[in-house]
Amino acid sequence: MSIAQIRQRGAKDFEAYYQSLCALESTTPVAGILAGAKLTTLKCNTSQLRASDWHPLLSALQINKTFHTVAIYKKWEDVYLSQDVRTTGTRVRSHTYCKTEGRGPDRDTVSAIIRSLNECMCVSPALKCLMIEGISFRTKDIVLLAKGLSENNILTRLSLKGSRLGDKGIEIVSGTLKNVQSLDWLDLTACDIGHKGTVYLAALIKFQCTARQTAAWKSSLRHHQPSLADIQGLRRLTLNLNRSIGDRGASELSNALMDDKWVRALDLQSCDISTDGAVGFSEALRANGFLVTLDLRDNELIDDDILDDINDHLTSNAAHMTTDHYSQLDLEVEHMASLSKPPLAIRTAKRTKSPAIPGIAKAPKLDARRIAVRKCGVTKLYSSQRTLSLSSLNKRQKMVLSKPKTHSTSPGRIDKTSKDKIASMMKRLKVELLTCKRKLHEEFVARSIAESRLLQVELENRRLTEQLNKVLEGYHDSLDDSGTVMVNKDTIKVVETAFQHFHRFMDTLHLTKNDTTITGIHIDL
Repeated sequence: MSIAQIRQRGAKDFEAYYQSLCALESTTPVAGILAGAKLTTLKCNTSQLRASDWHPLLSALQINKTFHTVAIYKKWEDVYLSQDVRTTGTRVRSHTYCKTEGRGPDRDTVSAIIRSLNECMCVSPALKCLMIEGISFRTKDIVLLAKGLSENNILTRLSLKGSRLGDKGIEIVSGTLKNVQSLDWLDLTACDIGHKGTVYLAALIKFQCTARQTAAWKSSLRHHQPSLADIQGLRRLTLNLNRSIGDRGASELSNALMDDKWVRALDLQSCDISTDGAVGFSEALRANGFLVTLDLRDNELIDDDILDDINDHLTSNAAHMTTDHYSQLDLEVEHMASLSKPPLAIRTAKRTKSPAIPGIAKAPKLDARRIAVRKCGVTKLYSSQRTLSLSSLNKRQKMVLSKPKTHSTSPGRIDKTSKDKIASMMKRLKVELLTCKRKLHEEFVARSIAESRLLQVELENRRLTEQLNKVLEGYHDSLDDSGTVMVNKDTIKVVETAFQHFHRFMDTLHLTKNDTTITGIHIDL
């Protein structure tokens, strides 16, 4: 059998072709990949593959024509949590309890993955869902992925969770997706998108809106009522965990949705949007009657009144539309918090107990409180300024005894849940402090502008008042004792000269005996 015939069969039978390639390279096929191939689904965790496993897998993938879903992912939540700790200053070590994963593919392997996916998207007539999550791309990888997306016209879902594309990567991807009308859901969770990235996404929404309006107009030329649901295009945009979006990015997206009739869901969890950004969505929903899901959870700076107004608009929009495919997603923060919880059972090294001596009771261990009581007396624990009565000490002991026992009963240790609560409270207070400082600065600038304007108005008022006083003084000087206006002598001379010239003109006109042509008359004024 020729190589071409083998490749033709391998395009329709992934399992057999993948096993033959593994046999040629003396590697063992991955059981999870074989199990998913029977369901026309490829799910590949990059952290669980060795370097020798990639070549046969990618060689079989690039010619495959049967997969409906291809998911190549790496655990990205740990990376996001570590970044969030560095930006917020919260002392939470996410890798303490999370399961350790491998390092994942290197740059060359990532480039090979993108090349295989590019060829697969160009030849596959069945690929509907593509998920590349937790993998960092270089610019040339993003360009190659965009090229494959432009050649595909059946892909309905694209997920790039945790890929850290940045604004530059979003510019490349969104520019390509403008002409991919089949794409229904774009998931860009935790991709480091900022204000500039939302500008490109808003341009994508506006471009597709114009293209859809053109398609609806063409269908109405033949006396048909155009159906908006039958026109393909983007329906859901997920931008969760992109904290650099903020109010500026929210305003760009709300302006793009103002006249759109096709986008049904927009997810913006944990994007640091405040009331200023949410007001734009409230105004957009007054004109947009087609958006049924707007997820603004975990944006703690939004007022409840604005959220209630947005919910009222969404409820009225959902009353006359089907919302089964556009319900709210799971909260990403809760999902990551569940990953950072400690396991139920933690194996530790057993300590050897010292042999008990019969007849001698074991002395209880003294904690810091009891040592302080013994040193300073019952009424003085820390210093002479801080006193603690015996009754309050007994109350605290009762409170400690009444608390339920936990896994960690060592003295002086705080539970992880209380640490998380304190950390979240400190984070919330820091955000509120920054918001108050920003508002205070804006009020200070506005007040300085108003004061400078007031000073200008006062100076203008003073100048006009002086001019008015001068005019009134001149008017009063021209009045005599009887209240009549005194006329100046120069004025009287001017009036008399004018009357003399007028009488001379009349005499000359009489001498000409009504002749129509009057010449040689010169009057010195």
